[in-house]
Amino acid sequence: MTLISRSRGSALLVTLLVMLVAVTLVGMVMTETATVAQNTNRSRQYQAAQAAASGAVDYAYAVWLKRVASKHDLLLSGTSLSVTAPSFSGVNAPPGTAGFVYTTGTGLNDGTLKIQALDKYGVAITGANIKPDVIIGPVSGYPGWWGRTYTYAATARLKVDNGDPNAPSAGVRRIFQYTEVPLFQCMYFFQDDLEIYNPANMIISGLIHTNKNLYLSTKTSSSNLTIQGQASYVLPYISPQTCYTEPPGVKGSPAEVSSTDYPPTWSNGGEKAQLHQVSPMSPMGSALDAVFSDSTYSGNPNVSGTYHELIEVPVSSSVDPIETDPTNPRRIYNVAAKKGGVIVHVSGTSVVSATAATTAAVNASSIAITSLGSDGLPVPVTGKTVLITTGSGATLPTAPGTTSYNSAVYAFSQALSKQQYNGTTKFYDNRENAYMNVFNVDVGLLNTAISNAVSGLYNNVIYIYDDTTSPNPNVVRLKNGSVISNTDGLTIGSVNPVYVQGDYNTGGTGTLKTDVPANVANANNDQANYKSGYTTKPAAIMADGITLLSNNWSDANSANSLSSRNAKNTTYNVALLGGYLSSDSISSTYYSGGAINYPRFLEGWSGVYCTYFGSMVELFPSNTKNPWIMPGKTGEYYSAPNRRFNFDTAYSSKSPPGTTNAIVLSRGIWSKW
Repeated sequence: MTLISRSRGSALLVTLLVMLVAVTLVGMVMTETATVAQNTNRSRQYQAAQAAASGAVDYAYAVWLKRVASKHDLLLSGTSLSVTAPSFSGVNAPPGTAGFVYTTGTGLNDGTLKIQALDKYGVAITGANIKPDVIIGPVSGYPGWWGRTYTYAATARLKVDNGDPNAPSAGVRRIFQYTEVPLFQCMYFFQDDLEIYNPANMIISGLIHTNKNLYLSTKTSSSNLTIQGQASYVLPYISPQTCYTEPPGVKGSPAEVSSTDYPPTWSNGGEKAQLHQVSPMSPMGSALDAVFSDSTYSGNPNVSGTYHELIEVPVSSSVDPIETDPTNPRRIYNVAAKKGGVIVHVSGTSVVSATAATTAAVNASSIAITSLGSDGLPVPVTGKTVLITTGSGATLPTAPGTTSYNSAVYAFSQALSKQQYNGTTKFYDNRENAYMNVFNVDVGLLNTAISNAVSGLYNNVIYIYDDTTSPNPNVVRLKNGSVISNTDGLTIGSVNPVYVQGDYNTGGTGTLKTDVPANVANANNDQANYKSGYTTKPAAIMADGITLLSNNWSDANSANSLSSRNAKNTTYNVALLGGYLSSDSISSTYYSGGAINYPRFLEGWSGVYCTYFGSMVELFPSNTKNPWIMPGKTGEYYSAPNRRFNFDTAYSSKSPPGTTNAIVLSRGIWSKW
């Protein structure tokens, strides 16, 4: 009995011990399960808080985009960067959650939604001057392009709105980038279709970009068109067989498929390495149709749905005041009016004969030096047909009768002349089939007049416009521009068509150029005029349409047959931004002449060299509408020169003064904190 009792007691003890261990294990499992569940719940809450914070900074990015699109410039004030944070709590809480609130405090605990400008090290800038530091480097998404990038960051930190001070929180940071991309760093930048079809032997050394279709082909062999730089396009690249073409002897016929069309030669890695489909690169930083979507601008006659607005004069009315003009930082008129340029406004009907115009000028009594009115336009002066003024930061003598005023007016009168067509004076444009009212500008004398008379911070931008009421077109002609005296260069802008007569920015007609870059086709045969010792300056012309006239141009022969309008070798060193007529802007069946006919000609250039160094930018259809060659007009406008069109590599590092940039807005890296 004793042994049986002891055995039973031991068994009971073992059972109790087993049960104790089991209970302990169950307790431990339950505790661990609760801990895992709690951690899982906190993890879910953290992930949800992180998602809410990410949504907050994306909202801030949308606010930043809208404000930049409205201003079309950097945001530089605390007011422009302040943002009302979206709510994620209360009635705005995500379904199935307690909602989230922004943390408060200092340092990492300060999680209120903010947009801040950053310095070059990525640190937020505080104080009165909050302009982001500029970083110069490649433009993301656009191979070969460089730009000036300004960086902002949005940050937010949110936590679960459950009253628990230890509730999980998550912080998110998103980088925003505003990049200014100088347009003149390329050989060709086209807002519309960029077409190069069947050129004479042509080598393109700079970048090529179009915001629409790219057409590249030749009918002789691939070697006739060589692409050395990066090329980018937005709409699908068009194969050579579907380009606009010219069936023999027929102008203006439909495009045809031809087995004799060849693609270009890609000489720097091949088509795959050099050709890229990209997003549009906009001069306004947003689609143009959004620029004037506000009903405030519905009455603005300038708003035509194209970037032509960038070369136009602001409208003197409440629909487009200069201070609230949305194109303010981009409009070349405003660059002159608000940043120290010179404005020349021509009106009236004064006439100077064609012969006298080469030596005489607008009578000094027709000129007035005036000021800009509250509307940003030159203040009219009774009886004066040429008004000259300066923009903010530069000054001219404005007191009539003083020695300084009289000297300035006389100097300007020597540089300017007006040929109002009266049946005798003849400047005929065969392409436009019209006699022109010509405002002549002697570039050398005008530079001298400005240098002697203008004080303050002159920015080397001159805006010239003629709005004389006349049945004949008003145009501007630049003459004697071989010497650009200011080392910072010169930009001339106009809403009118501009004609460039003779060597430009070459130092004068000198000996043949001997240091032509090796990438220029037939370099040894280039007939480029340069004066020894002259250093070319960064120069630009921005206008409705740009026509190149040779050193042999004669007004007296302008209305005669092409055989009387023979050109001579002429060299131009100047970037061009102007209007153009692409094939699709004329009709779906007419070839426009392509990018090689972007600068217009009016002379017989056969066997003659037109040497060009610069950059060509097309942003809008020209208001001078007659196309490259009309049916039935073959050989009447001009004959093609030996084109030596070359990208000026100097523009890769320094743009002409006041010229237009494209704006690329991008969303950068995301991080958590």
